[in-house]
Amino acid sequence: MAQTQNQPKTPHIAIVPSPGMGHLIPLVEFAKRLVSCHPEFSITFVIPTSGAPAKAQESTLESLPSSMDYTFLPPVDLSDIPEDTKIESIICLTMARSVPALRDSFKSMIATKSVVAVVVDLFGADVFDAAKDFNISPY
Repeated sequence: MAQTQNQPKTPHIAIVPSPGMGHLIPLVEFAKRLVSCHPEFSITFVIPTSGAPAKAQESTLESLPSSMDYTFLPPVDLSDIPEDTKIESIICLTMARSVPALRDSFKSMIATKSVVAVVVDLFGADVFDAAKDFNISPY
């Protein structure tokens, strides 16, 4: 059934995992449980990257239920960081440098969906300001 202008849009949640399967899988499982308890929600995974996505990531995302979709943000440039930089710092820099592309993604999303929240993991604090700029509750 198509939505009419009088019907409210489906509440939508953006989920922004940090790079890596260890961050993606728990958030995918969280999203599946959320939608199973609240089928009125739809979800988009917005995934920051520093290169091409891994096959395992693509496989996981391609198997999402129909109420969920995903988008990869353009890769950020990390060529200026030393080779011996710790992985935690690389993840934080990837997240921080993805914020401009994330803002563009939020702008597109709110044009067509009723985005009610954004969920990030522990490396995603930089996403909070972008969410607040669009009046999206960050978690």
